[in-house]
Amino acid sequence: MTHNINNKYDSGNNFPDANIGNENNNKYQNNGEQTNSENIDKSNKYNGFTKNNNNGYHENDFIPKANSNGNNVSTRFFTKPEDKSELVAPNKVIEVVFHNNKKELYYLPEDIEVHFNDWVVVETENGVDIANVSLVGNYAFRKFEITNQNPVYSIKHKASDKEIERQELNIQEAKEITKSVQELAERLNINIKITSAEWQLDHHKLTVYFLSPHRVDFRELVKELARNYKSRIELRQITHRESAKLISNAIGICGRQICCSSFLTQIKPISVEHAKVQQLSTNVTKLSGYCGRLKCCLLYEHELYCKESDRFPKMGSILQLDNTEYKLIKFDIFKDYLTFYSEKARKFKNFNLDEVNKFIENNMIIQPSEHLECKMLGVYDDEDMEQLNKIID
Repeated sequence: MTHNINNKYDSGNNFPDANIGNENNNKYQNNGEQTNSENIDKSNKYNGFTKNNNNGYHENDFIPKANSNGNNVSTRFFTKPEDKSELVAPNKVIEVVFHNNKKELYYLPEDIEVHFNDWVVVETENGVDIANVSLVGNYAFRKFEITNQNPVYSIKHKASDKEIERQELNIQEAKEITKSVQELAERLNINIKITSAEWQLDHHKLTVYFLSPHRVDFRELVKELARNYKSRIELRQITHRESAKLISNAIGICGRQICCSSFLTQIKPISVEHAKVQQLSTNVTKLSGYCGRLKCCLLYEHELYCKESDRFPKMGSILQLDNTEYKLIKFDIFKDYLTFYSEKARKFKNFNLDEVNKFIENNMIIQPSEHLECKMLGVYDDEDMEQLNKIID
């Protein structure tokens, strides 16, 4: 089943007459997202905060105010951060990881010194947030060269003890919010599964992640959340793989941290063909990861298997030997070893690739003429396919 992951709603500061399906409604458009910022007034505050002498912020400035109707009428005005990608150099870029395990590259000003695992306050398009330094120096610069991330915003400063404490409180509060939003969705008869919630450091934005096999009309849910939390609300539909990515400490069967939450920056869909070409068993338990979908690691050797498989006969080829037909059921691309089986004689026969090539020269092997994708795909029966189709993207 293909999931539609574009079902995202980012509330602004007013919520009456919200129209999710109307893309032409300019009142709710802001860079492709449905928003309404009519009641935002400009302010001279530093990103919506009142700065104090301890590199922190006054407590009252974290919570935007609301009018008598419960709608957010925050007086903050956030100017879009400046893109610093042209200034990036080996000693002027770091990678940070946010609480939701999202990793991004940031410009490091010369007057700020940070090290691995430091907490830093960074610019975002909706204010400021806090993140943990995961790469520095040449490692971060090399990743910038590979990914060519654009734009690259700047970090503000190293996080103070108060800001780190605020982040810990946000994380704890987000766990309670996840439960309450799920209860609210059930009360409103909205069929979604809330997986997690995330506060931005300054409480200007609350992001709620959810799973659903289809698009959902959650306008009423957004209104309720905005009234309850007096903040900008974003509901974001994610896939099962993205949900697993939020599990930061999960360990895979290989004994290492799962790929999606450790180093993968782009999660690609995986199909049955990736398992077929590697001649893997149809054991759903072995092929599926924490997300309940085919494991990401099936992608890593797929290209190699397709390339090396060109040297072998097609899977299902028939060897005629000693008045008996043997069907090719398996081959090893590393040992150049092929296995044939005769259902009539109930016998297995193993040959190396050189021997099989001689059989081909002597017209002793008949190869199948039609295949769907890669010509070396394994043969899965209907029951196998039914099981595998349950765990594909």
